[in-house]
Amino acid sequence: MCAFSHLDWFIHLRKLFSKIHISQQVFEESQFEQNKPGARTIANAVQQKTIIITPIELSEFENNSTLGLGELSSIALAKKINSAVLMDDKLARQYARHQKIAVIGTAGMLILAKRAGIIKHISPSLTLLHNEGYYLSSALIKHLKYIANE
Repeated sequence: MCAFSHLDWFIHLRKLFSKIHISQQVFEESQFEQNKPGARTIANAVQQKTIIITPIELSEFENNSTLGLGELSSIALAKKINSAVLMDDKLARQYARHQKIAVIGTAGMLILAKRAGIIKHISPSLTLLHNEGYYLSSALIKHLKYIANE
């Protein structure tokens, strides 16, 4: 979610998906440091109803101490609404797949957006993410540009 707030991409996500849900835990984590641009972007998207905050019960996931509340609540929410989950954390992605939940990451979303004609190129978004401190390996960037024919 933070990656898309840096890109101010919620409008693009709405073109790909009819609804964007986040858990209360994810929203609270995103608002922890109010002065960060991502916090304001997410709060504005919630206010404009681009993002829907959905309450979620974590009881069945509480045994997992390796993941944070944001990751656990996102996985629980995806399971509750029978949806894929957007996440990049490696351990969280593995756990979601173990729970039989489809996972897509930020890079995959860029590819989907390009294929849907929402964006023309993924390279500017990759550069912006990199400049904002979002880690993508050189090999992954090269592979993504290959897939995107860039």
